[in-house]
Amino acid sequence: MPGKPWEHNYFGSPEDLNAAGAVIAAWNSCEFALHQLLFRVLKVDWKLMARIFNLLGNEAREELLRLHSREVLCSEELEAVETFLEFQRICRENRNLVAHATYNSNSVEGGVSLSRSSRRDRLTTQSFSISTKEMWEVAQATYDVSQFGSTLAMAIWAGPGRTLFAGERRIPTPIPQAPNKPRRITTENIRHE
Repeated sequence: MPGKPWEHNYFGSPEDLNAAGAVIAAWNSCEFALHQLLFRVLKVDWKLMARIFNLLGNEAREELLRLHSREVLCSEELEAVETFLEFQRICRENRNLVAHATYNSNSVEGGVSLSRSSRRDRLTTQSFSISTKEMWEVAQATYDVSQFGSTLAMAIWAGPGRTLFAGERRIPTPIPQAPNKPRRITTENIRHE
């Protein structure tokens, strides 16, 4: 291979690519938290849960969690699950924007230039830019939501007593406090070119 495209700033600087990768990696953690929550709420075998998770898309997974949670969780747990689902949906939309937009060849100082088409009209594209700092903020917010979901799954597993045991040691496992609501990246609140 004669050279790497990022050496010529085609996709943005290595810092830009690192930030975009962090958004995607943080989303993977968020998706795993959804998996953990489904496992704890549905109370099925781990292998069966993995098969269910693999067969369903994200929206179906969210709906399954929402529907079953209403039947089996207390109001405090249900409120936390609804908060996780709301925040997780924003994180998914942000990740999709960063991961599925076209990275343009023109560089932007301190960020990347992107284009995306609408689901309804693939022929019309909208160009915009996002700063590296904003991408890191999105990655951090997504990671925070993933940690909230994973900790919530543990609290649900612990049950109403909110205590797990590690050998003879009791581990208090309260419902976690929700992180700040992630900011939704839209092409309206990003610098336009």
